[in-house]
Amino acid sequence: MENRFHIISASGFALICLLFFLPFINVKCAGQEITQATGMELVTGFSLDTPSFGMGKAKTEESSPDAYAIITLCAGIAGIVFSLAMRGHKNQKPFIISASGLAAFSLIALNFELNSRISSKAKEIAAITVNFQFAYWLALLAAIALFVFGIIYKPAEEFHIPDHPPGDGFTI
Repeated sequence: MENRFHIISASGFALICLLFFLPFINVKCAGQEITQATGMELVTGFSLDTPSFGMGKAKTEESSPDAYAIITLCAGIAGIVFSLAMRGHKNQKPFIISASGLAAFSLIALNFELNSRISSKAKEIAAITVNFQFAYWLALLAAIALFVFGIIYKPAEEFHIPDHPPGDGFTI
C-alpha cells in the first residue's frame, strides 16, 4: 500500500484554511446579534457596531487582528506546505504533528482570549456574549484529528513481515 499520509494531512490542513472563510464567531448583546465575523476577519481585524440602546448614536469599534487566529492560519498553511513538500520523507510526521498541535492550541487559546476580552468589556456595557460557530468547531476538530492521526499513523513500510518464520533452520 502506498503511503497516503501526505494526502490526508494536506487535505485536513486545507480544510482548516478554507473554514477561515466561514463565520467563526457571532457576537450578541442582550440576545440581539451585533456582528458576525469570519476567521479571516479575525485575522485581519473587523469593525464592531455597538448599539446605543436609545442613549445616542451607535459606536463603531475596530477589532484588531487576533494573534491566535493568525497563528492558526499560518500553521494551516505551513501544514499544507510540509505535507506536500516533504512527501515520503521519513521526518514528515513531526512537522505535521507540530503544525496541527499548534493550530489546535491556537484555536483553543482564541476561544479563551475572545471570551475574556468580551467579558471585560461586557461588564462596562451590557450582557455581551460570543458564540463560536460551526466553522470554528470543525476547524478545531480537524486540527485535533490531524494531531492524533499524525501520532498513531504508521505507514505500511514500517510494518516488517519476515520472509521466513522465526526459528527456521534451528530445529532441536
